[in-house]
Amino acid sequence: MDPNSPYSGVISKFISRAKQGLPPVIFGDGKQTRDFVHVKDVVEFVKIAIKKGGSCEAYNVGTGKETSVLELAEMLLEIANLDLKPIFSEPRKGDIKRSCANIEKAKRIGFEPKTNLRKDLEDIFNNLKF
Repeated sequence: MDPNSPYSGVISKFISRAKQGLPPVIFGDGKQTRDFVHVKDVVEFVKIAIKKGGSCEAYNVGTGKETSVLELAEMLLEIANLDLKPIFSEPRKGDIKRSCANIEKAKRIGFEPKTNLRKDLEDIFNNLKF
């Protein structure tokens, strides 16, 4: 989770800034949403899919819940105990406004996400070293 990598996700970038006592930078208005799933849930889905025969079908794996980037930023500021407000920057060209996985097909083979975004963010924040 190198926050300086151009391929790094918003969570590592926000945590890196919070650990430096800096506010998160949000591109756009922060209302864009994402489906933040923990890698443990993805691994659990793969195990279930293999047990079910490992067919060559496509599945969406996620939580099935949308969280706005602004909500994510506010959650991390609270976890970091920082009394700051996010910095808003120009929206990035081509940024997707809403993204949420439809996990109904994955649920039909027994997948149920266990991701708890707040708890997972707390764990990452408290254990990740940059």
